[in-house]
Amino acid sequence: MTRGHTFICLLPLLIGYSSQSCEKDYLHNLEELLLKLNKIRSLEKGLFDGLKKLIDLQLHINEIDTIEEGTFDDLENLQTLHLAKNHLSSVSSVLFSKLHKLQVLRLYENQLTAIPDDIFEKLSNLKEIALQNNKITAISTHLFPHKNKLSKILLDNNILTELPPEIFVGFPLLKTLTLNGNKLASLPPVLFGEMPKLTELSLSQNSLTSLPQGVFKSFEGLEKLTELNLQYNQIKSLKANTFEKLTSLTTLKLAHNSLGTLPEDIFDPLPKLSKVYLNNNTWHCDCRMVPLFNWMKENPGKIKSTSPEICNQPEDLKGQEIMSLKEDHLSWKEQVFIMFCTLSVYLLCVYFYLCMYVFLLDHTDPLN
Repeated sequence: MTRGHTFICLLPLLIGYSSQSCEKDYLHNLEELLLKLNKIRSLEKGLFDGLKKLIDLQLHINEIDTIEEGTFDDLENLQTLHLAKNHLSSVSSVLFSKLHKLQVLRLYENQLTAIPDDIFEKLSNLKEIALQNNKITAISTHLFPHKNKLSKILLDNNILTELPPEIFVGFPLLKTLTLNGNKLASLPPVLFGEMPKLTELSLSQNSLTSLPQGVFKSFEGLEKLTELNLQYNQIKSLKANTFEKLTSLTTLKLAHNSLGTLPEDIFDPLPKLSKVYLNNNTWHCDCRMVPLFNWMKENPGKIKSTSPEICNQPEDLKGQEIMSLKEDHLSWKEQVFIMFCTLSVYLLCVYFYLCMYVFLLDHTDPLN
């Protein structure tokens, strides 16, 4: 009953009227306030004054486009603030500065284009930051000053084109990190490290063409990382030791890239690998494919691709399923190619020699 009466007392405040019949004790003891699924357009300073025991404030799925500075200043015990699915295009750097006990901040599915560098400076107890599905173009190296308690960072489906070096180093409790659906074309050499609790990492649906040497080498204690998603990029090649530190990996998603082949033994350091997605790449079905081809033949149960792996080259094998081929199809063509190249070079040398011989004959005086 207390929550119901308190909510009724707050309704006049939200629509611009005052209520003399509200009992202040109800407001002072309120711990949870649900205002989602309304048409609230703005939040003014003073709206939540007096709600010092409030722990959970849910304002998502409204039409909020403006929040005055100081609106949340009196909510000294607030732990969860849900502002997702509104119309916010910006947030002040001091908007949440008094929420020292805040653990969960959800701002996803707004229209944010930037996040102030120091917006989380005073929020030392944050466990979850949800910023996905906005229009954020860049983030600062110092965006996460308090790393010790963070367990979830969601940045997917923004417009990030690059990431600062080492921004994801030193998160001892981080379990989930999503970066998929951005515009990342490259990654800095040192990006990840010291995240022993990380279980999922998604970089899918970006514009990556390669991974820098040792991008995962700086990981320390990744005992819990089980899934790495690199699908829907433009990756053309991978180094043999790219995944060698990810020894607990069970799921590796490489589908929908531009891979022509994979290095020999690339999967050997992954003893727990049980699900591999390789479909929709530009596979070159020649002798360079033999190591991957043999691995696929030996581990058919680990290939979980949603469609068969198809040859893209050479022309006479284009469109054929790799698993339907025999090793001879891959190796003899390369030998023929090498022989053809060798013969071509030999014939070119002969042709050059004959041209020189004719030239010398034409320019040599027979009387001399």
